[in-house]
Amino acid sequence: MTHLTLPNKTRNHLFRSQAWSAILMAMLSSAAGADDTFFRSESGNWYTPSNWNDGVPNSGVDARFWSGSYPTTQEVTITRHAKARRLIFEDSLSGSTFDPTDDPLAVRFRGVNKPTLTIDRVISLFSRYERVDVRFTDLNVELNNGINFLSLNGSNDFSNGPTGNPIVFSLVNSTLRTGYPAGIDEPAYNTSISLNNSVWEDLADDSLEADGFLNLKDGSSLTLTNGSRMALDFSNSSVTVVSGTASITGDVTHSGNIELRGGSTLIFGQQDDTRSNTAAVSGDVMGNGAIVVNGANYHLFFTGNKTFTGGLFLRDGQFTATSGFATGGLENFMVFDGGTFNASGFTSVLPMTFESGGGTIHTSEDFSSNGGWSGAGKLTKTGAGRMDVNGFNGRFSGEVHVAEGTLVFANPAAVGGTNAIHIEGGASMRFADSGAYVFDGVSGDGALQMQTNSTLAFGQNDSTFEFGGSIEAANGQLTKLGSGALTLSGDLSGFSGSADVISGRMNFVGNDAIHQGVDLSVRSGASAIASGSFAIGELSGDGTFMLLGSEENIVQLSESAGFTGEILVRDGTLIAAPHTEGSTKLRGGTYQVTQSTDDWSGAIDIQRVSSKLEIANGLNVSLTGTVSGQGVLTKTGEGALNLKGDSSLFGGSLVVADGTVIASGDRLGNSNSVVSVESQGKLEFYSELAPLHFDGELNGTGDASKSGVGEFVFNGDASGLAGDFLVSNGTLSGSGKFGNLEIGAATFSPGESPAMIEIENFDLGSAGLLDIELGGLLAGLEYDQLQISGDATIAGMLDVSLINGFTLGENQEFLIADIGGSLTGEFQGLSEGSLVGTFNNQDLFITYSAGSGNSIGLFTAVPEPSSLGLCLMIGFAAWSRRRRA
Repeated sequence: MTHLTLPNKTRNHLFRSQAWSAILMAMLSSAAGADDTFFRSESGNWYTPSNWNDGVPNSGVDARFWSGSYPTTQEVTITRHAKARRLIFEDSLSGSTFDPTDDPLAVRFRGVNKPTLTIDRVISLFSRYERVDVRFTDLNVELNNGINFLSLNGSNDFSNGPTGNPIVFSLVNSTLRTGYPAGIDEPAYNTSISLNNSVWEDLADDSLEADGFLNLKDGSSLTLTNGSRMALDFSNSSVTVVSGTASITGDVTHSGNIELRGGSTLIFGQQDDTRSNTAAVSGDVMGNGAIVVNGANYHLFFTGNKTFTGGLFLRDGQFTATSGFATGGLENFMVFDGGTFNASGFTSVLPMTFESGGGTIHTSEDFSSNGGWSGAGKLTKTGAGRMDVNGFNGRFSGEVHVAEGTLVFANPAAVGGTNAIHIEGGASMRFADSGAYVFDGVSGDGALQMQTNSTLAFGQNDSTFEFGGSIEAANGQLTKLGSGALTLSGDLSGFSGSADVISGRMNFVGNDAIHQGVDLSVRSGASAIASGSFAIGELSGDGTFMLLGSEENIVQLSESAGFTGEILVRDGTLIAAPHTEGSTKLRGGTYQVTQSTDDWSGAIDIQRVSSKLEIANGLNVSLTGTVSGQGVLTKTGEGALNLKGDSSLFGGSLVVADGTVIASGDRLGNSNSVVSVESQGKLEFYSELAPLHFDGELNGTGDASKSGVGEFVFNGDASGLAGDFLVSNGTLSGSGKFGNLEIGAATFSPGESPAMIEIENFDLGSAGLLDIELGGLLAGLEYDQLQISGDATIAGMLDVSLINGFTLGENQEFLIADIGGSLTGEFQGLSEGSLVGTFNNQDLFITYSAGSGNSIGLFTAVPEPSSLGLCLMIGFAAWSRRRRA
């Protein structure tokens, strides 16, 4: 049952009028079997309008409320859903006169269980004396049928009181108009609408037209969606939001004032709304409330002066201000979380916070940001204009992305805690003052311009970045911090000064990645990588410097004496002085030595097959440090390389392609080492005091030699050496194999104890000495033997000694040189059958026809009673026959 309650005076006045049949609103019963609809007076009497059928109003039924000649208060209580053709509120009947202060029209609609009041046509609230007062409580109001508008003139309060459900106004294809325009039988009136814990929502394809005040209080909200439009066009219009939220997604043009009270919020746009809408506000926005821009395609324009201080939140969409005065009062602030601020031709003093969604500042002309920045979100600069950053931004830790135009940091304080910078190609970043500018990293392909004597530091948060743009500075400094990597692959030809790699890794990629003459310092634990062709000034520090990339890369170090760290060459060519203080790793490429040194004390490690050490003609380089590794080191250039240090850990290959390599330490390589001497190269073993050892393989088409008065213990294999092996001084010992062995003014003492030495061709010069040890009758095990597969030339001396307590006996024979080819010459003073020496009264003789008839042997005589000479002849003849057999 639906009923309407009116005071008695009102009831009597209404029913005395000629228009009582059109007296009130329709009430629609929603209960099954409902057969009547009532309105009720204060006396409790019930009346049923005769033209209402079964609780459903006829289409022509109006609900009309008016004041009489005395005070009128009318209250309508709706217990079920109700429907009226139209509602009309008038402050007096035609022709009546009254005092409006004593005779106001006050109508109260109250719902039970929140029923819906549906109005099909027009609601008119107007008052010649502006005394109409309408209130809806606990009631939903709905406008339908596409031809409705709600015209409110007077003071209207839509409230549910302190408790209960909020009033919800749903307008579908309808118009809500506040203020009665002039020209419709009445002059124009202004209207004040207050929402208290109530909601305007879902204004689908409709418009809200306000000439007066729209007040949102105590948690209320105003929502315009689905193509709705809010037009506040009159010069004296205003919107007041008090402790509530107003949301507008349609197009808005407003020249009046907007007041935001009590921390209220006015929202433009809606998340996930794909439509394009604009709002243009030229009047003042005042108060301590906030403006929020939402929706990817929503665009809010502010012109004129704005004085609000509750914040400008750019969640999405765009906000355009024509001046710094249009962004709010001096105490206002901006918060970015995905939105765009279009700012050109003015200076903003507002603080800016960049939340996780970041924000964009678009400048088509010059713009200055003088307020401080904060937050960890990303700032993107777009537009061809210049943006100057002058505030203190110590609380900002986000990334700065310069997509277009130029961004200028006034000083290091303006950079603050900026995490990283990204500069797109065609864009630029500039530092207006000298000082130290610190970022986590830099990326992009744009231009970075520093002032003279300024410092630019990267990597504080251990990240990895690559910058392909240009860096310009005069006497600047680039500093790499943190454990991450920074790659500079652009153009640094306009940069002069120094680079300091304090930690992490700094990569210089490309021929212009570092300017000629720039000094480079690499600290302990840090590394610098060169992957291009350029010249570096002074290299210092104790970190790692690497040459990587392709074999075409050429990097020149002008000075590296102060560098005590590690140099690693993997590809290309490094042109530098000997790295005398630190270690060198050759993993490929070429180390081209530019000056002589007699003390390259740094260790050298060789690991790949393509490593080269180039020493030019006239230079002499001595390696006094250790040489290790399993790679291939190729010595090129006509200069000399002297290996003085310990190379016992080198199990790789040494190729002497040009010039001379001198081995003068106590050992060259180990049993796994291979030394190849090419036709233009020469290998020299030099020993003075301590013995020099070689246990590896020696081959190639070039020559090798032994010099110095010391001993050379050769236990390697030189059978693959096509050139000559000349022992010009000292002593050659060991049990190795030789190709063409020539003994000059030296001693050849096979084995470190008796040994069998394989030689292809043997030449004992006139100043040479062959030292043979006899310690038994087994060749190679107990006495020395030369196995010569080719020819032998003998012009030197022979020295024979007994070892290991061995004594000669009668009829003993020792084949000391088994020659497969021809034998030329004889030992000095020892012709065929000559006495070599007497040992413990036992004579030892020599023959040059032993073995196959051209080998060299030693033998003792078999004594006969007749004569000693006969014994010698018979014994030698018998031994020779046995050898020939």
